[in-house]
Amino acid sequence: NDATGGKSTVGGGYENTASGTYSVVAGGGKMGSGNTASGVSSFVGGGYWNQASGNNSSILGGGNNNTSMYDHAHIVGTNITADRANTTFVENLSIKTIPTSAAGLPSGSVWNNAGVLNIV
Repeated sequence: NDATGGKSTVGGGYENTASGTYSVVAGGGKMGSGNTASGVSSFVGGGYWNQASGNNSSILGGGNNNTSMYDHAHIVGTNITADRANTTFVENLSIKTIPTSAAGLPSGSVWNNAGVLNIV
């Protein structure tokens, strides 16, 4: 494990690197497959072969994920490569509670209109 970025942290795991300033790798990794947080203020929570290279980017866990230098890209899942900034990428999404009315929801919110998803 190696925390070479200014004020960076590697909490544990195996073969993890936090080389971006203020970056964090909480743990994870396995022999030959550690995680890297090289973007400024980037974060990898765990997993293996994850690369958080965009500034303010994050990878919750999983494996073989890469923020591909995109700033503010966030990944939850496995085998995901970011293709744009300011976006959250997921393998599969399950929303347990969806509002059934647009009343009071801010712009961009999803709501369920009799089984049809709508965006405010």
